Amino acid sequence: MPTITYGQSMKKRITLKKNELAVSIIIPVHKQANAFKDCLESLSKISYPNCEIIVIADGPAEHQVQLAKTYSAKIFQIETPCGPAKARNFGAKNATGDLLFFTDSDVMVYPETIERIVQIFQNHTNIAAVIGSYDDQPSAPNFFSQYKNLIHHYVHQTSNSEASTFWTACGGIRRNIFWEIGGFNEKYRKPSIEDIEFGYRLKKVIPFALKNQFWLNISSIGALYLC
Repeated sequence: MPTITYGQSMKKRITLKKNELAVSIIIPVHKQANAFKDCLESLSKISYPNCEIIVIADGPAEHQVQLAKTYSAKIFQIETPCGPAKARNFGAKNATGDLLFFTDSDVMVYPETIERIVQIFQNHTNIAAVIGSYDDQPSAPNFFSQYKNLIHHYVHQTSNSEASTFWTACGGIRRNIFWEIGGFNEKYRKPSIEDIEFGYRLKKVIPFALKNQFWLNISSIGALYLC
């Protein structure tokens, strides 16, 4: 069984206003996650108050666990590494939010990203999920990272706004829909295509109904719509 630890001040982050969607931000992490502090620091500045941050340590990651505690995260530690698919599912099982927002331990989120995603879900009740992309100002200084991030940004910015996949570096989904699809396929024991495969299953179940383009500072947003 995973070892469970809770951050000290989670309760104040999930005080709900009437009719306001709660968000569970889910982050798998392992001991090689060197940019994790930057990720947590960015999440500490988000403008939307009704959030909980759930960190799943996939295997021994004492430094990352201690770091997450200082940011009032809800922490679960899985002693034997099992891969990000199972770690994200475990986080989702322990989430309390109406929406699940998945990101990676090396991603920095803009302060208004969560708030804008919530607005999309509130204003468009037929949307099942949204995904984003990297922005056009990569923080990594090396050429390869800059190139890969900018290519990713270009592809997502110019793609059809009706998404046909899912992306766990910046992806939001209604919690009930996530479990109707069955969560991520835990046969993927290493970081692979578990989010893409999930998106394909999601698309089969959730047909498109509308066309729209939603923009965030972090990304353009592709949407999957409910019937």
